[in-house]
Amino acid sequence: MKNNNIIEIVFCLRANISTGRGTENYVLNLVKYKPEDINVLILDTDFTPVQRLSNVYVQNTISPIKRITIHRTNFANIDNIFLRMYRLIISNPIRKDIKRLKKTEYDTYNRIRRADVAYLFANEYSILFRGRNIPVIGSNHSDELTMFHPKSFASKLYSRFYIYLNFRNINGMHIFPKQKWLLPILEKKYGMKNNFILPIGVDTNLFNPDYALHNRKLKFLFVAALNYSKGLDIILPLIERFDNENIEFHVAGGGSLEDMVSSNKKIIYHGILSNNGGSS
Repeated sequence: MKNNNIIEIVFCLRANISTGRGTENYVLNLVKYKPEDINVLILDTDFTPVQRLSNVYVQNTISPIKRITIHRTNFANIDNIFLRMYRLIISNPIRKDIKRLKKTEYDTYNRIRRADVAYLFANEYSILFRGRNIPVIGSNHSDELTMFHPKSFASKLYSRFYIYLNFRNINGMHIFPKQKWLLPILEKKYGMKNNFILPIGVDTNLFNPDYALHNRKLKFLFVAALNYSKGLDIILPLIERFDNENIEFHVAGGGSLEDMVSSNKKIIYHGILSNNGGSS
């Protein structure tokens, strides 16, 4: 029987949690430091583009909670728009993956649907919560939000089907600051009113070091995927305006701008950090 004093949150991930990118590490840290009155469920997949976290580390971290890994049929890289439309409407692989979960792990399937809150790193899993009157929060972590600006007629048709099938069960969207232009579109065109910005940075209520106490160089740390959507288009020009006498710029991560970052003499580049804090 469910304890009414406990809030249960389910996180639905697109990839396997051992992938170890920002999304997966964020969820693992939530598991590590969650309050006692919150239960966490993790729904991840067998899709592992790269494995940065060891299975032992992941298992030790999530051992107190319930995790279910399902098969993910990835079809986003299909170029033919009509084939993608057929697979979306007729032979939807996500729907098949969920049916397989319901058949093989019915109790887990029901527990996921009975969660108090669902947060989707993969918005297409919103169909899991069809008919459930709970907050279902979609996010900007999925690339399909680019469908709000389709170009061809076929792309517009596909986007309409996709948004209708996968977004109608979502109550609100968690949006990156770089895509805040989506907010009025979500509200006016699709009726999503409970949308909010995902801030980039740190909570200064939790992290507020006393610089005067140490009386040494100010150290600035940036840890994220190295692309413009994370704010590097703002940070890199700012770095050029400072000298390195009183400040150090540290950057960790990988991505499309890695060469630009690693070759910058004003930046101390640490590469991609492993789960034990060292460069991998």
